[in-house]
Amino acid sequence: IDLQDVTFHQCVRLNRYDQDKTIMFIPPDGEYDLMTYRINKTNLPFDVSSMVSERGRNRVEYNVKVKARYESYNSAQDIIINVPVPTNTSNVNVKTNGGKAVYQPTKSVIEWTVPKLS
Repeated sequence: IDLQDVTFHQCVRLNRYDQDKTIMFIPPDGEYDLMTYRINKTNLPFDVSSMVSERGRNRVEYNVKVKARYESYNSAQDIIINVPVPTNTSNVNVKTNGGKAVYQPTKSVIEWTVPKLS
């Protein structure tokens, strides 16, 4: 993957990244963007598909699938997928085949964390 316009949060040790592309950092308190970048290619590392079905007036069902688009000898770790839900959502029942999904009512998202994807 060819990353362009890469910028890091000030907590990242840039000399280590320049040497071997390892991102070393001491995390600051609170939420922050560790890295921002652009990708010009259309060959993204994941294929995400979703299906949303309305099940009556007060129920919506989401089916979200993530598939790696890279060789099996590579892997991605600590992937976070945010699935937006309506702001008036009051109850969530989550089932996953991998990782852990938690409803974040303050963000109106289901945050799905996948530890490793090969």
